[in-house]
Amino acid sequence: MATLNDVAKVAKVSVSTVSRVVSGSDLISEATIEKVRRAMDEVNYHPNAVAKSLANNMRTKIIGLVLPKDTYSVFHNQFFMDSMSGITRCALEHGYYIMNAYQGKENNHTNIRYMIKSGWIDGAILTTIEEDDQNVKYLEKKKLPYALIGTPINGKNAIYVDNDNVKAMDDVCQMLIDKGAGRLALICGETRFVFNKHRYTGYVNALKRNGIQVDEDLVVICEDDLQHGYDAMEMLISKGIDAVVTTDDILAFGAVQYMNDKNVSVPITGFNNTMIAETFCPHLTSVDISAEKLGYEACRMLIERLENGPSDDTRMEQVETRIVHRKSTE
Repeated sequence: MATLNDVAKVAKVSVSTVSRVVSGSDLISEATIEKVRRAMDEVNYHPNAVAKSLANNMRTKIIGLVLPKDTYSVFHNQFFMDSMSGITRCALEHGYYIMNAYQGKENNHTNIRYMIKSGWIDGAILTTIEEDDQNVKYLEKKKLPYALIGTPINGKNAIYVDNDNVKAMDDVCQMLIDKGAGRLALICGETRFVFNKHRYTGYVNALKRNGIQVDEDLVVICEDDLQHGYDAMEMLISKGIDAVVTTDDILAFGAVQYMNDKNVSVPITGFNNTMIAETFCPHLTSVDISAEKLGYEACRMLIERLENGPSDDTRMEQVETRIVHRKSTE
């Protein structure tokens, strides 16, 4: 049976480096990770942390939690912190443990592949869904039970929990239109993510229903971070806008920062109602999506499937949203 030493010799790295790759550390470069994993395949090495459970045909009671491509994306976006809190709480209540995995820079399913191949996990939870999601396809192929936070485009027997993101954005837009915002701008995260695409649809629906033509010059689609929110607001402010909706608080924070820097002001709303929205200056009106409940329910439904056995049924649960009004940004 191959050992860590065998892998290290073939990969020409230290044993400690191999150990870090096996444990899923994100302190190792992508190039080194791939080199070590090729060596693992070459010597047929499989981590065997749960050999005893597998030998006795028992579940490991471990759930793989698939997170974005790096720790920065997780710890600088409260949605992930809140949803992870709900997932962890549910898992502990039911005697399960959580193993984190990152998608990798190319958004591939390499980390999931190794967790499954090693027999570490009974099931997986994905915290973000793309339109053509390779992780979902791989989990379907391997017939591993999984749950999604978000609505899948593919997935034959998916378990998923989501908000009605179309209606939630529609409601926010209607609120601002009712206040006289005829030229309503949108700062939208990347629409390859299903929830952003749904929020974009809600924006379009609200405008059309009110007889307002959708002006693509008033829509900025960008990455979800402060700088892109700042830059988007800089692009929009000269276009005679009445108000701005965003698909994430972090984009709204960037937009408000631009307004503070330039001493200009238009009504703006966020999405996700992160903790900072209450203390940010000015306080931010935002849509509360109950991220912790999304995580809890995704984990609960997955554990139910793990405990009850395989099923081809698709199960969905919807978590309500609400607009949290803070007058200083409406």
